[in-house]
Amino acid sequence: MRMESRWFTRLHAAELLVVFLIGAAGMRFLFSGTGWGTELRPNLAGNDCFYHVKMAVLFPEVPLADEFPWLSQTIFKARHVNHRWGFHAYLAPFVRIAHALWGDYIPGARVAMCVSFGLVVLLAQLILMSERVRFRWMWLALLMALPADFYLRQAYARPIGPSLVCLLLGCYFLLRGRYVLLALSIVLYTQMYLGSFFLVIVAGIHFVSGLLQRPQPMFDWRLIVWVAIGSTVGVVVHPHFPESLPFLETQIFGSGLTPEIRVGREWYAYENVWSFANQMGVPLSMLAAALALRLRLGRRLTRNQWTLLVANFFFLLLTLKARRFVEYWPVFAVLSAATLVSPLFGAEPARDARSVPGRTRSGPVWLIPPAAMLAVLGAFFTVRYLPSQYTDLLAWWLIWLAAGLAMLLVSLRRAAVQRPKVRLAQHVVMGVSTMAAVLSLWFLAAGPVYTAVRNMAKGKYDLNEVEATMAAVEALSQPGDVVFTDDWDIFTVFFYFNDKNYYIVGLDPVFGYRYDPEMRERYVKITRGEAPCPATVEVPQGGKLVPHTIEVTLEDIRDRFNARFVVVDREHQGLARKLDRAADLARQVYPPPAGSRAPLPPYRVYEMLNSQ
Repeated sequence: MRMESRWFTRLHAAELLVVFLIGAAGMRFLFSGTGWGTELRPNLAGNDCFYHVKMAVLFPEVPLADEFPWLSQTIFKARHVNHRWGFHAYLAPFVRIAHALWGDYIPGARVAMCVSFGLVVLLAQLILMSERVRFRWMWLALLMALPADFYLRQAYARPIGPSLVCLLLGCYFLLRGRYVLLALSIVLYTQMYLGSFFLVIVAGIHFVSGLLQRPQPMFDWRLIVWVAIGSTVGVVVHPHFPESLPFLETQIFGSGLTPEIRVGREWYAYENVWSFANQMGVPLSMLAAALALRLRLGRRLTRNQWTLLVANFFFLLLTLKARRFVEYWPVFAVLSAATLVSPLFGAEPARDARSVPGRTRSGPVWLIPPAAMLAVLGAFFTVRYLPSQYTDLLAWWLIWLAAGLAMLLVSLRRAAVQRPKVRLAQHVVMGVSTMAAVLSLWFLAAGPVYTAVRNMAKGKYDLNEVEATMAAVEALSQPGDVVFTDDWDIFTVFFYFNDKNYYIVGLDPVFGYRYDPEMRERYVKITRGEAPCPATVEVPQGGKLVPHTIEVTLEDIRDRFNARFVVVDREHQGLARKLDRAADLARQVYPPPAGSRAPLPPYRVYEMLNSQ
């Protein structure tokens, strides 16, 4: 299947440029809660983001190395597998340029996420262009009004955004029949995230869709060949092959879909059906309406429409299983809905087509009065109740209205050659009023979502306090001294500020459990402030798991974990009290101990005495 000649013109290119700027500007607003190196200190949402920024700073030495000694009680101690090295390569120039401009690496990571989200929106619009979907600005508005969880995950400085870019790029080549470029996309995807199997699954859906076509089924053997080539090459050229394969099994099943122990919240489902429906109202209602309209139309689906529809339901099922997959599903819901209802509005004509005599079907004129009414009401409520924190949002999104009107005028100018003046007037009124309605309703519906995500994207760590704490540890320690942290997830921000010292666990609790279940259980009991206490651990013996009882003590920090320092925050007072009482085992070195009436410091550093 080849791409039609000259379907893409300069007008399409200009539209994609505007769409990219809209996506980047929307993500820029989400980061506007903190500064860019000149006012408030820039911050990052989530935990793993700091690890990725640090790895980008250390690229290529550490990300491509076979050893990662910073996590001394995880599977990385024996063999380092960096399944996201491509993402670190992508981040590296951004963070280094940002450090040269502002003296801080974090703004560079945020710029990189703005670029990746702009590319996500651009590629989604490109797929709609290639499918001849009309009124793309309407679908753009819906694409920019998706659930808060989707935008928050796109704002993380993690491979989420670039992964979706690779997936959409591969889907574009897949739907256009460019299988060689699809294979190259799979190779790129594998280096970026080692998760290219999502693109392979979508390709499999496309293959089956071809077999189900009537009246002429299609056995697309070229698709199978090029997907196999791309998948094989992507895996083999990965810098950490072949160890990357068992690590991928650990990441997907040991930590993800079938967790062996309690893992991060993102791998669990939403609390209940009402919680899910409340947060996913826009994509769910949009998809339901599109399906109902297409069933009413009764027209057979094309192969590409089947592919996007089934892929949409595949990612929806994954999202019901684990909330982290919300980073994929809503975009496919928009793409599927747009292609399902596109026959209702007629396909966009090829740009190089000449004027064809005859009448062209106009849009539903009855929509003009309600659209105008919605525009007036929406504009009134937008101006009347627009909170002050929406000021930045309004400034960024004025470009959306200007660009939409410009594209509308260009399309109307082309239509004037073929359509009577009265029909042209109908389109002018309907187009402008509907666009104003969509823009007003966007502020009412999506504005609060963006503002909420903006607040969440500020980050949870006080970076000044963390930096001061890590500076104190660095000043007191020798290179390679082990730091015992009070939780597994805080490793990332400590590592960002201090790579002089090593740590116990981080990135994922399964990495420590797979390395040594007994040490993992000791770590959990100690950090919860329960030691000394007995604990039961299931250890492999004779091909099966056998319960084994151990005695956990505070001395394990020094004698088993070989840690010289312990860092405790305000939320782990049980561990702090145990260390305060063990004067012969540990002493507080930062900040200097204060009286019992003094407020608790954010972090306390203890030095283990008589450490081995």
